[in-house]
Amino acid sequence: MNSIGQNESLKGNVMSLFAGVIAMDAGAQVPHHTEQVLKSKLSRRDQEKVRLYQGPRHQIAHAELGLLPGHGYFEDGEGRLSLLSGDPLLSETFNVGYAANSRLEALKRLHEAWLLGNDSLLSITRGDFCSVHFDQNTMAVRLCADRLGLRPLYHARAEGCLIFATSLRMMLLLMPRLSSCPDLYGQLQVITFGYTLGERTVFEGVYLLRPAHVLDVVHGTGQAKPYFDWYDCPPAAAVVEDLLERLQQVFTEGIHLRLNGQNAVIAQLSGGLDSRCVVAGLREQGVEVHSINFSPPGSADLVLGEAASQALGTRHFAVTDGPVNIQARSASAHERLLIHLGHDNGIDQPFVIWSGFGGDSVLSEPEMSSDLAAALESGDASRVVTLYLGLLKIAFPSRIFQPSLRARLSSFLEECLLQSFVRTDKGSLVRAFNVFRMTEQLRGPLRKRYEEQDLERLEYIKPLCDPDLVACALNIPLHITFRHKLYYRWLETFKLPVARIPWQAYPNSDPCPIPLPEGLRNQWAGGWFSLGELADQRKKELARYADELRSPFFPTNTLSRKNLLFALALGRLGVHRQRYLLHAAMPIIGFSSMSARARAGTLV
Repeated sequence: MNSIGQNESLKGNVMSLFAGVIAMDAGAQVPHHTEQVLKSKLSRRDQEKVRLYQGPRHQIAHAELGLLPGHGYFEDGEGRLSLLSGDPLLSETFNVGYAANSRLEALKRLHEAWLLGNDSLLSITRGDFCSVHFDQNTMAVRLCADRLGLRPLYHARAEGCLIFATSLRMMLLLMPRLSSCPDLYGQLQVITFGYTLGERTVFEGVYLLRPAHVLDVVHGTGQAKPYFDWYDCPPAAAVVEDLLERLQQVFTEGIHLRLNGQNAVIAQLSGGLDSRCVVAGLREQGVEVHSINFSPPGSADLVLGEAASQALGTRHFAVTDGPVNIQARSASAHERLLIHLGHDNGIDQPFVIWSGFGGDSVLSEPEMSSDLAAALESGDASRVVTLYLGLLKIAFPSRIFQPSLRARLSSFLEECLLQSFVRTDKGSLVRAFNVFRMTEQLRGPLRKRYEEQDLERLEYIKPLCDPDLVACALNIPLHITFRHKLYYRWLETFKLPVARIPWQAYPNSDPCPIPLPEGLRNQWAGGWFSLGELADQRKKELARYADELRSPFFPTNTLSRKNLLFALALGRLGVHRQRYLLHAAMPIIGFSSMSARARAGTLV
């Protein structure tokens, strides 16, 4: 297996991207442009060194970004290759030496197990990752997603070839014809839920590998199968005290596994509970934490984050300005922290940020009500769907679409949720609902962040998304998790004073028992930004909406430009009740632009 453009150094911190095209059918050929696309487009940073594995019927590329320890490629010398993005976090490879070795050792173990047809190791992985295993001798391919499907892996079949990549962008660059058929149902999911569900994407024929699944393609025939079943997790402890003890044990183990010998880390610390618990878990293991907060002035997030820092003993850094977009704001604050700390800061992984993401889905469900809980317990799936969409404030935005499409799309949101919830062969509706929110609600919001890693150059560590923690929480009875009751009890199991500092409680949760300082904007009640900042954001948004409605890529066959222009005119007059229509339409215009640029060869 020939590889070119290699970076042989194993030193430093790395993170991986990969993509490839393999001719699977007799007579099929890898498109002639594939090698150039892989070498020049896999990363959007010019300095990236790309390893290219190629043969008469395959082109596979792999690039390291410089974020996590170790490297994500392994060749066994017999024509078999395994590539990895992320870290499987196999506990049996922990403490094998320098942190870089554990990731490579995990990949080697998986490689060896796959040669034997053994998936047992996959079922005990605790990290977020995706991987590809290829045997050029037999042309057999295996694609693998982590247990929660957090790190995306796309795949498609076209022109007799298997195409796969860690980003949707690369899928379209490698095979532009994949962009010619938009999936309106997938696009509708994006503009309502914020992401596609299951294996669906916004283009027909392009699929996401589902959580805890492998896709084996042998002799040109592909079969996806689960290696772990979230419906078969053992029941939770019957006694609340035992359950809390188990949660804390698994949480502590997960942090220890992810630290892998680090002494100093960077972590987000807001005014909520999720990031606070992660920081407390780190501090209880003796780790020096450089905490970072990027909340605006006057927000409870800013003040309570500072209070939590003082109680937990972190080195705190607050940035009160920056981009409006949260992902960009986080990246900007991190960059300023590194400048503040200087080069000799003692942090082993300076481009890695510990995050509290996922705590609300795993340990509680903010969008819950007594009516929804009763419908779940009674097994009334249709009522569950109706109530849940209402709590999420999701409705079909019919007015943005052309009249000819409205009837076709109108009931799809309810149908796709109903299909997700109704698993008659797998037990109760409560279990199906919990599996949905602990997989889809975790993986969906992360997708864009992973696909932008080649530009953003940041890796987020998410111990509250640990699969073992999710498995532990999956079967907790609803009445215990309702209104954050279990979460509040869990706070008391920490050694540090996590529960003695006020926090911002969700609107549908029990209130924080400690009064908040007066005069602060609550994230939900008063808003994260001030009224002046919100007005400025709306002005900029309207300008962006106006540009997009004039876009040459506007999908006139899908969207109603007339209705959207009317909503824009109202917004300019200060009437914002239809602004949600403009917000909903923007992703669809973006997908149309992406499709057109892919076919024209101008997509970057």
